[in-house]
Amino acid sequence: MRYKSSMVLDIIQAVLGGALSLFIPGYAWSLLLFSKKDIDTLERIAISVGLSIAIVPLTVFYL
Repeated sequence: MRYKSSMVLDIIQAVLGGALSLFIPGYAWSLLLFSKKDIDTLERIAISVGLSIAIVPLTVFYL
């Protein structure tokens, strides 16, 4: 029984880690770069993922 609860926690950790590294940094930058009137929600999500993929490795390299 302990194995299943550990696996569930690992899945939750992977999902939250993915969101933290692949969405949130780009979303923050998209809010800074584009006003809410310029792009809609779907475009903002796509731009957020792209910006995160570009920004996170540069930040890790800098650190």
